[in-house]
Amino acid sequence: MIDTTVRAPIPLIHELSPDATRVVPMPTDTALPDLSRDASCVATYTYRDATGGIVGLVARYERSDPKTTKGMSKFYRQVTLWRDPERGLVFAWRGMGPNRPLYRLTDLLARPEASVIISEGEACADAVAAAFSQNVSVSWSGGSNAVSKTDWSPLAGRDVILVPDHDDAGKKAIDAIEDILRNARGTRIRRLDIARIGSAVSGDTPPGYDIADAIADGLDGRALRAMIEEQRDLLTEVDLPAETPAGPDAAADEAAADGTNPIETYLQDTWQTGLTLPDGFSIDKTGIYKLIISAKGELQKEFAGSPMLVVGRTRTGRAGAGWGYLVVVMTPLGDWEILVVPGRLLAGDGREFRELLAELGCVCPQSRAGRQALAEYVGHAQTSEIVEVVTQPGWHGDSYCFPDRVIQPSGSTRRLILDLGEMDHKMSCHGDPEAWQRLAALAVGNSRLAFALSVAFSGYLLELLGEENAVIHIYGLSSRGKTTIIYVAGSVAGGGGQSGNTHTWHATTNGLEGIAALHNDNVLVLDEIKQVAPDELGDVIYMLGNGSGKARADKTGKARPAHGWRVLALSSGEVKIGQHMASGKLGARGRLLGGVTARALDVPIETMPGSGRTYENLHGFESEAALSDHLAREAARSYGHAGPAFVEHLVEDRDAAVAIARQMVDRFVAQVRREDDDAQVSRVARRFGTVAAAGSLATSYGVVPWQRDTAYEAALACYEAWRRERGTNASEDETDAIRLLQRYFESHGGSRFETISSPRGSTKASEDEIPTRLEDRPVHARCGYRAFLPGPDGNAHTTYYVTPEAWRTEICDGRDAEFVARVARKYGALIPGESGRLQKKQRLPDYPGGTRVYAIQPDKLP
Repeated sequence: MIDTTVRAPIPLIHELSPDATRVVPMPTDTALPDLSRDASCVATYTYRDATGGIVGLVARYERSDPKTTKGMSKFYRQVTLWRDPERGLVFAWRGMGPNRPLYRLTDLLARPEASVIISEGEACADAVAAAFSQNVSVSWSGGSNAVSKTDWSPLAGRDVILVPDHDDAGKKAIDAIEDILRNARGTRIRRLDIARIGSAVSGDTPPGYDIADAIADGLDGRALRAMIEEQRDLLTEVDLPAETPAGPDAAADEAAADGTNPIETYLQDTWQTGLTLPDGFSIDKTGIYKLIISAKGELQKEFAGSPMLVVGRTRTGRAGAGWGYLVVVMTPLGDWEILVVPGRLLAGDGREFRELLAELGCVCPQSRAGRQALAEYVGHAQTSEIVEVVTQPGWHGDSYCFPDRVIQPSGSTRRLILDLGEMDHKMSCHGDPEAWQRLAALAVGNSRLAFALSVAFSGYLLELLGEENAVIHIYGLSSRGKTTIIYVAGSVAGGGGQSGNTHTWHATTNGLEGIAALHNDNVLVLDEIKQVAPDELGDVIYMLGNGSGKARADKTGKARPAHGWRVLALSSGEVKIGQHMASGKLGARGRLLGGVTARALDVPIETMPGSGRTYENLHGFESEAALSDHLAREAARSYGHAGPAFVEHLVEDRDAAVAIARQMVDRFVAQVRREDDDAQVSRVARRFGTVAAAGSLATSYGVVPWQRDTAYEAALACYEAWRRERGTNASEDETDAIRLLQRYFESHGGSRFETISSPRGSTKASEDEIPTRLEDRPVHARCGYRAFLPGPDGNAHTTYYVTPEAWRTEICDGRDAEFVARVARKYGALIPGESGRLQKKQRLPDYPGGTRVYAIQPDKLP
């Protein structure tokens, strides 16, 4: 029966859902998108895997550009097939990811005896295939910067001719391919001089000239062979490692000659273990081999991949639930890279495992027997070493994990390793530790700088002291050195690049989750708060302060563990947290939650109000700008030494450090406490106390060259500045309630309340009088009435009688209506009812028998 179903074309989209999964290879009946509808798309190239299945498409676009030598500019875009949970099957403008197949791979595999020409770009590869039919022509996707993303293993053992483009990018790309292929067993590599070829066939070789240009100028196989016969050095042999042409046993023979084996030496020196291999396997610098019996009954060696050693079993996750293998692999540069291989990757055909290896530049076996041998080599490894793998920096029991090192107590036998996968971080070490100490010495006498550096050490103490997360926000006018100060603080743990160990607030809540998790038990430095949307800021601060992200489900609907962290965030900006929140749509209500202010602390950059000063001590510099420039310059040169040095002391003397730090926090809180302080204020005092304790410990350890009380006095000065700017000892919720009432009655007291007569006396009879209306105007959206009542001081006080529903919905605006009323009563602004009730019964023009109302006198609010 003929299928007459009309299938809708698969859409081509730009944005994918977060849980979309790629479909590889594409089903054989997939209708490919027509990219030629865009007139600037001049060609589409199809990439296939070893079975012929389509992996992705590459579209080439050309547009007029008089600035280029050829008058045209070109660019490429990749299209792949995805299954999107929201849209179903879709094409997307997404790359093919790592371990991409070679262009024209099926031709390469179909002609195993032909020599291979590698040129840059699909158009070149197609032109070469047409002009040099006796050869196989291949290329790769992504240009000169994507060589490492391609699977070059099918070229192992082949005769390869490299043809670079005539420019720096072309040379860079071919050099990288050469480095990869040099370690591929049995591979012959030659390079063609495209500059001389171009001169010979066209008389000129301009920048960007390639093999396709030469073919267009008349070059073909016969012409090229004739040219090489006359000038042998047009095609030069690449010198390979001595052991490669000599066969897989050459390295072992060389090692035996001087009594050493470099692989065994590496194992002993780095991992303190000997070389043990599964039965039937051997290893040398050319790769791993397994003895097998061929179909003819002959004993032969099967190539199983680049050199690799299994140095331990790993367990990852809660209670060590996920088991795997800790392997080290030799890269094309001859160094060793550590790789954690989850055991699940060896199930099935092991494709994901080989993709990981290919990303490191390893050559993977192409034959089925070789792939099986590779999985067997790892799965049957003879090792009893158990290594704990953690996926987040920070404290793990008595040990602390940095991205580049693990710090453990002396004599610890625990084997621990941090695996961040593909996550990037800015924690690194560079420069001179003594130069950084000279930088830190400039914080003496400068409260804001010393405080920021102390904050950087505080993150290491949160877990040990059981203290809470916080965001400490340094604010002030532009060009006051805010960014410089937090940049210097970031140099405690890392740096490098233009922004050092500093991130920006310009990120979504989901994006900051991952960044915060990478800074677990450390400081997170965030610059320029205005880069986060005002309406998102409150949620972000709650997220950072609570130390956990959103709960999500995986593709099966099963709950995934949420990100978690303990972190002190150091922020900068021109305005306070509350000011920025108020600038958004939600902030127009003027509400700043107490939970936000307890988690986010505003510290002014000015050392005294109106002084315009950031530094109290210039240390001989001619101006604050000169000092700031020096700080930024030196922090970019030396960084990442102080944090690990501080942690080393904590690890070795943990109990004593915790005891001293707790005493310091308690001392600080006792010194700054006032009798009328709300619990929120005391909570903030502990955060400043933790900063003081961290800086004082760093001083006692010699990590910073400060005087004994430098950190403590800096934290004290910043705390007093925070308290001064806050302006009250009350809770933020109480302050918010007062501001709410003041703002509402100032804005609407005359328009939404009907004026009525006041009682003529204070007798019981006068209270029973029914007030009369004093004005005829209509009152729109009335919330109650107002009268002018005489007070004990002889002055009249405007009293508003607010109906309960208007109090709850109009005035309190989503807040706890009873709490707001209690705050008003506390300050004498609410006239209570009988027995101290918050509502009182009042006769009103529309309620002659009396009704319950809130009686408010706003002028008595503080």
